[in-house]
Amino acid sequence: MFDWSGRRARRDRCRAALLAALVAGGCEWDAWVPPQRLPRDPDADRRNAIPLVPGEVHTDRLHCKAGDCRDWFVVATERPGELTVEVRPAPADEPASLRVVLFGQGAGAADHTSWDEAPPLRVRTVAPAGAFFVLVEGHGGRLPFEIVASHRPENP
Repeated sequence: MFDWSGRRARRDRCRAALLAALVAGGCEWDAWVPPQRLPRDPDADRRNAIPLVPGEVHTDRLHCKAGDCRDWFVVATERPGELTVEVRPAPADEPASLRVVLFGQGAGAADHTSWDEAPPLRVRTVAPAGAFFVLVEGHGGRLPFEIVASHRPENP
């Protein structure tokens, strides 16, 4: 099978060594591809939350497969009252789900979650004056949505 003498022998030894190395290393024939790093999503960090002005609609999009799985928003209230955040997802191109969480600052505020309910998704709390964070988290494909906050102050 192999001729181990002469020029042909060297070539055969090289082929055998290469074959042994490939078998021993469990080499796949596809080229090695370094892991892809997705671009950093700044509004996925609570410190870079997007400000929401009560009554104004903000349009955004999540696309978890592309690394954009969550967006943070912040709503400031000047007086105590009921704070409501509504998220209206648009029809998605691919199967996707949405989660909305309202994080309260200060006494009397609680966290609220809506998960895969019929749209629009609403989270509410009786809020003291202060800043409140809203996490919108998606799973699946592209998910465009609108978000709007409303604040109804308590009677003085």
